[in-house]
Amino acid sequence: MSAGNFNDGKLSRQQAINDLDSLVYMLCEVHPNIFSVCTPTTFLSQANAIKQAFPDSLTTLDFYRSVAPLVVAVGDGHTALSFPYEDTFGKEMPRFPLMVSVDANDSTITTRGTLFGVPEGAKIVSINGVSSKEMIEKMLPYASGERTFFKLTNVSNGFLAYFYMLYNADEYDIQYIKNGKIISRKMRGVSLEEKQKEMKRGMKEVPQNKSASYRIINKKAALLTVPHFMNVQELADTCCKMVADLNTRHIKNLIIDVRDNGGGSSKAVDSLLSYIAKTPYIQFEKVWTKVTPITQKLMRRQYAQGVNFYVNDKMMQPKSNAAQRYNGKVWVLMNHHSFSAAASFVWTVKAFKIGTLVVKKPAE
Repeated sequence: MSAGNFNDGKLSRQQAINDLDSLVYMLCEVHPNIFSVCTPTTFLSQANAIKQAFPDSLTTLDFYRSVAPLVVAVGDGHTALSFPYEDTFGKEMPRFPLMVSVDANDSTITTRGTLFGVPEGAKIVSINGVSSKEMIEKMLPYASGERTFFKLTNVSNGFLAYFYMLYNADEYDIQYIKNGKIISRKMRGVSLEEKQKEMKRGMKEVPQNKSASYRIINKKAALLTVPHFMNVQELADTCCKMVADLNTRHIKNLIIDVRDNGGGSSKAVDSLLSYIAKTPYIQFEKVWTKVTPITQKLMRRQYAQGVNFYVNDKMMQPKSNAAQRYNGKVWVLMNHHSFSAAASFVWTVKAFKIGTLVVKKPAE
């Protein structure tokens, strides 16, 4: 955002235009192929229409509401405009009283926890007369992603923010289905303190192990759960301990679960692969790079400017000591939310026959 404020913390129209111009410029400079999904004419026409519609002054939330769909139009799950949480959600601001999740397979909205008398697992039919289907359709333009089911996951993660932006009210007439019956409840917005207290009472405390971990299933199999590829050393430590344990126990099947793994570092992926591969491997065989003056400033190493293509033939090596590598069969559980680095991991496992993939596809 532009430095300097206008009219009680709001952006002036000219500041908003300048910010949007800067955003478009940076996207074109940094993104490797910004017009692969949206044509230049469509993208720039949409940007121009947004600028023309800017009012004399606007909040950061107003700016996000107008501009985020333009970034989503790029059609890339890695490219998104962040919601202005800090500017929008003040401590005293009334909140929507329920917690919900959106099913990425059937687009239904379901309650999480029993809050203020509404039971867990109830399917929301409508809120203030707006159907669940209509709400989700209106939220999708703010959720980045290549495919609808991935965008729906982002809708689920950002539902409360999108709901506030699009449907905030003092009171809510909520219709939901429980045990086959449609039930209507009128509820008011609640303070952050009220909601937090109710969540402590009504939501199950489910331990969330955000680190990779393994467990022995039986004498023949073990399960390694990898929720992300964010921490190289942490994952390496887990793999080192696991491989020594499984080889000692002669457990011949290792199941690696990367379902809903949102990605992380390719170095972490290489670390895991080094413990399970028996031959050299590589994650990326062919690489396109786009180097501009802007991206050069962001990189530690200097590269020649321009669009470059090269074949990467530097193979990664598994652990040189056979005792440090897992010697059994590998099975990989994945789904359509195995994203970014997790997708690279899955591709490598298949391409170099490191293991067998087990895929859970979304419902049609």
